[in-house]
Amino acid sequence: MYLAVSGPIDKLIATGDQINVVLAYAVLATIYGLPLTLLALYFYEKSITKKLDQITITHKVFWIPVMKKTIELKDANSIELNHFMDSPNVAKMRAQPELRGFENKGYYELFATDKHDKKIFIDRHSRKADILKIRDLLKKY
Repeated sequence: MYLAVSGPIDKLIATGDQINVVLAYAVLATIYGLPLTLLALYFYEKSITKKLDQITITHKVFWIPVMKKTIELKDANSIELNHFMDSPNVAKMRAQPELRGFENKGYYELFATDKHDKKIFIDRHSRKADILKIRDLLKKY
């Protein structure tokens, strides 16, 4: 894409007009920034670790820690799972076998309660079995 617009962008920068130069650099930032952002989203990783009564949530991009949050748990049973259903389940109300794959099953959110009785979001998933395994692992160790 850069090859197609490099000529006009070079001409805009060469004019010296402030608006044209800003516009040219904005287009260049978009051309380079969009693929880099999509690649960064592809290499995003979230890790949840637990040590005694402390849960650490680390967000990484390209294996580099970007954000880290530590939660001091209230007690061993302070991890809870909530089920949410955002929209009406029209496919389930119609009860037609061909619509079974389109039934809205909702999503599940995992929360931890810290020492100050504040609920902190840990993770979200649409499959109950997967989020139950995460919850059980966090409660076990």
